[in-house]
Amino acid sequence: METGWTLDQLLGYLRTWSATQKFIAANNFDPVHQLENELAQIWQPRDTPQTIVWPLSLRVGRV
Repeated sequence: METGWTLDQLLGYLRTWSATQKFIAANNFDPVHQLENELAQIWQPRDTPQTIVWPLSLRVGRV
């Protein structure tokens, strides 16, 4: 799959993951914040959409 997202859209997506929410609850800090600082240095300007690509795998069959 492929889409164009701004940095804030990508970070918002990462924060919706249940694993991220569990980490925040267990450790009392948001790990996405550190990633945001690192990505903000190279994602210029911040509100410009960049291409985001992730694989989509399907297992299809009949029973």
